[in-house]
Amino acid sequence: MKERLFKILLISLAAATVLTSVPAAANTKGQLTAYTAPDNAMYNGIVLPDGYEFSHDMTDSAVDIPPYLVDSNEGGYAPEVINIDVGRQLFVDDFLIESTDLTRAYYEAVKYEYNPVFYPETKEELTGGDRGSPSVGATSGGLWYDMEDKLYKMWYESGWNGLLSYATSENGVDWVRPDIGGSNVVLRRQQVDSYVVWIDYDAPASEKYKLMVRSAGDRDSVNAKPVLYTSGTGTNWNKIGQAGPTDDRTTFFYNPFTKKWVFSIRASAKRSENPFYYNGEPTGGRYRKYHDGDTFFEASQWDTWDEPVDWLTPDDGDISYSNINPTPKHPQIYNFDSIAYESVMIGMFEMWYGPENEYINESGWPKICDIQAGFSRDGFHYDRPNRKALIPATQQQGTWDYGYLSPMGGGMIVYDNEIRIYYTGFSGFWVVDGQRVQNPYAGGCIGYATLRRDGFASMNGTGTLTTNPLTVTKDVKYLFVNTNSLNDSIKAEILDTAGNVIEGYSAADCEAITDNTAKVKFTWSGENDLSMLEGKQFKIKFYLDNAQLYSFWLAEDELGVSGGELGAGYIGEETPLPEQTVAYTTTADTTAATEETEKKSIVVPIVIGSIAGAVVVGGGVTAGVLVYNKKKKSKVN
Repeated sequence: MKERLFKILLISLAAATVLTSVPAAANTKGQLTAYTAPDNAMYNGIVLPDGYEFSHDMTDSAVDIPPYLVDSNEGGYAPEVINIDVGRQLFVDDFLIESTDLTRAYYEAVKYEYNPVFYPETKEELTGGDRGSPSVGATSGGLWYDMEDKLYKMWYESGWNGLLSYATSENGVDWVRPDIGGSNVVLRRQQVDSYVVWIDYDAPASEKYKLMVRSAGDRDSVNAKPVLYTSGTGTNWNKIGQAGPTDDRTTFFYNPFTKKWVFSIRASAKRSENPFYYNGEPTGGRYRKYHDGDTFFEASQWDTWDEPVDWLTPDDGDISYSNINPTPKHPQIYNFDSIAYESVMIGMFEMWYGPENEYINESGWPKICDIQAGFSRDGFHYDRPNRKALIPATQQQGTWDYGYLSPMGGGMIVYDNEIRIYYTGFSGFWVVDGQRVQNPYAGGCIGYATLRRDGFASMNGTGTLTTNPLTVTKDVKYLFVNTNSLNDSIKAEILDTAGNVIEGYSAADCEAITDNTAKVKFTWSGENDLSMLEGKQFKIKFYLDNAQLYSFWLAEDELGVSGGELGAGYIGEETPLPEQTVAYTTTADTTAATEETEKKSIVVPIVIGSIAGAVVVGGGVTAGVLVYNKKKKSKVN
């Protein structure tokens, strides 16, 4: 049975073994053997069992381990051989790992110093929408770097549940509102409640942009049918039909690995008293249903609530915040968006911690939602190994992202060595014509947080990591890694599936990498051509000496192009590696996911316009104004 490490809440890791030297190559010469994948294998080698249908047991509240991480003799469908043709191979889970004595760390995204980068200014933004709530929030909207037009494009709502509006940027920091018939509003026939804009580069030019809108007027209806649109410009929209019945905060996305359009459907106790279990007890609340199709329109078509599949629910691994009053029974999955990155689907879980709507309407402050990351390799099961926030709400009055954080459609831009994740946050108040407007939906702004490229997780320490059997079906020549081995080193060797070293590619032959870089290739005694791996099965063994390993991949040329997916757009300008903030490790902190988590606050001094008032440097301000520094610096690289 393959060794599967780091199952959070299930096992603990043994203490890391310190390597004092790299062992000499084994006497037995490695022999590469041919491999042909089954015809029904997915892009990464996963083969679903005959007759298998995706489903989720609503009565089981235990932490769900995706079946692609479980061997077939234990009821799962982990592949015997993993295909690594597509993209950088990330260590966000144990999918790639046969054995290791390293430690895995997960990281929190670092908020941009001059957030927010977009805030209410126009008449529509300051006075439009429901409840008189000034906002430019997006639920989920869309934020993309258009690879064809070389331009950032954003779709958001002017005022809470207001009109769909459009902005552009050259750098993702300084935004322009184009004049489209007297304003930047691009859809006046509906006030938006939930909506997503998706760029489809494979579609005919007239259908490049896809839009789903659930109207604000349908907020309390459990049978509202979102309207579907397409556009060739992103500003003039053509209605093509309606989706099946949904609750609010329903979204959609495209999975390029399975070539499926997926509707992420909000469901809740409105349709049954106890839709799922939590801590072994029947309970209610917000969760997700799944419906897919080969086309955008096909994925949107269902007639009844029973047709979409039960999908994502809170489970026993979710955390709570003790400072929220009144504390709800359990967290809930408020919203879910997803985007393809390199070789995995990145799930953006908007986790709700309370209070309920009646309490926030009374207090005037936003509900507490933050953004967690999840990862999927089969398109349905999302692993959530780290329950601490990827992007946390500050929970401090006077900060722009006090609460109600929401991911954006697309939303994740690969900016050379870093990943920018754009999100909406709410302060709970704004100033309009010198008057303070306070309610839970006021002060919606947009900012971003960064990770190092591939920086969701890394394998750290001094020790070794041996992969599961791998294969490639293309003519690759070079092995690349994303590593921080600046203080010491990292080496690699190529093995056959029996663990014997391929002659000439031992760790002893390998030239050590001593650098902090998002892309560097290995060389063995002056050789680096790995063409012999095409159509074969093999393993890679990494030797780390006080280093961090984020990812590895095989490339066809020395440019190191991975052939993977690039989120909502890629900008190739050279950027420095951002700092990483450790959120969770799987050795020293294995019980944290089940314990109450102390809130973490990042207080960002900001200002709104030029209104006179208190400059907020900390929390607890109730009478002053939120101040935003209009002289904020644009990030120039």
